[in-house]
Amino acid sequence: FGLHVAVKNPVANVSMMYPIYSGMAYVSTRYFGATPKVTTERKNFGDVFAFNNFKKVGTGTWSVTTGFHHLSRKPAELRIYVLQANSDFVNDSFHLELGCYNSCLLLNKPLDGWIRVARVISPGDADVLDAHARAILVGWDLEVEDHGRLWYKFELAAHNSSNTQPELLHWAYAHHQKMLQHAEGKTRIAQNLSSSQAPTKGHMHGVLGNNWLLHAELFEKTNALDFLPAAQPSSERQRLLRQETRKTLQELRKTWRHSMFKSDFYFSGKGFQKVAMVCL
Repeated sequence: FGLHVAVKNPVANVSMMYPIYSGMAYVSTRYFGATPKVTTERKNFGDVFAFNNFKKVGTGTWSVTTGFHHLSRKPAELRIYVLQANSDFVNDSFHLELGCYNSCLLLNKPLDGWIRVARVISPGDADVLDAHARAILVGWDLEVEDHGRLWYKFELAAHNSSNTQPELLHWAYAHHQKMLQHAEGKTRIAQNLSSSQAPTKGHMHGVLGNNWLLHAELFEKTNALDFLPAAQPSSERQRLLRQETRKTLQELRKTWRHSMFKSDFYFSGKGFQKVAMVCL
């Protein structure tokens, strides 16, 4: 899932657009005539980490370290890409330079194109990230077929038709990997790319391919499941369930408002579900 965030300057008639998607391997910004300025993450209020070891490593490609990796606590290496509107790398007339007392990177002129940033977890990651930097995700479609099959069809930003179509690199959770049909969907796990520790659901692995085909192997069995198990619980189990239900119901008589009316829709919905299930 994702969204596009636009930032506009009506006076100067320039703007930026951020396509933000779950699982994206690069942070991307589309510039429309603005001059890019890349800053580091904040260390404390009003204080920022400095950029270090800044160098150009290829056409439209730079490397830099800043801050620290949240797991290793070592300085985080970043790969920075500057691309034209057609997703080709910019020519040598574009220069990124250190500024703001080494806490920002400035492009030397306005850009009609893209800035992309990717985190290098291990040294070998750089080659994989460089190879797929031109594939920029800007949208996707979901198609559901019979027998538990569904497609993720990714939409890429405009690219130079004279070049080979870029192939998307995107992070997949463990449950995605179990369902991916690599041969038919023409996807594959990226080799020589480190896995990434997500905030939830464990490690993610890079997957290559502009279309993902996923298949739920247990679809026929899960489709036949009823609301309650087919077999009756044992007498001891029934006694325990009644005891826990009555106990929870007594608690909810006093706390149901607190359970159902939280500060956001997500946890309020969980509270509504909890109260309804106990009453049922």
